[in-house]
Amino acid sequence: DKQPTFDTTTKGVDFGGEHLLVGSQHTITGTFTIGFKVRIDDADASNDVVTGDTTVGVTNSWIRLNTKTQLGFKTSGSAKTLNVATSFESGDTVSVVVHRNASDEIQVYIDGVLDDTTVTSAGNLLLDSLGARGGSSVPTNFFSGQVYEFLIYDIQSAELSKLLSEHLMSIKIES
Repeated sequence: DKQPTFDTTTKGVDFGGEHLLVGSQHTITGTFTIGFKVRIDDADASNDVVTGDTTVGVTNSWIRLNTKTQLGFKTSGSAKTLNVATSFESGDTVSVVVHRNASDEIQVYIDGVLDDTTVTSAGNLLLDSLGARGGSSVPTNFFSGQVYEFLIYDIQSAELSKLLSEHLMSIKIES
């Protein structure tokens, strides 16, 4: 099996059409905060999964770049789309913090700025990989780019989201 490569120059994981399993399945049942810093290599940022559940043949959870101006979320409840003010372009390095509160509202910070849009997404978030989600028979929707940092917390607070966003923004990426 092919595996993503670890780039020692930029200190990131380059997926190159592959994904990285992160151990056993993580099930997040309530509030959460997820942060990641990525470089986008896909010209149209279309359905690029940053994290997901790669179990094949089942309805999977994921967080992905749906389009240049949409983030997508899939829990055991349903798929939701969040239209954002930021445009995700090929070559961009972005910091994203996604949080879900006790009312199941999802909000995002992109490059340190809280986006005004929210969606409601109840249900479990199942994660076991970076860079793909499960399809009908094989993993699919591979992330095109590099992941420099990825963090998951099973809590949510405005302060945590702000601090995590500041942390991600502070990570220096060598060019």
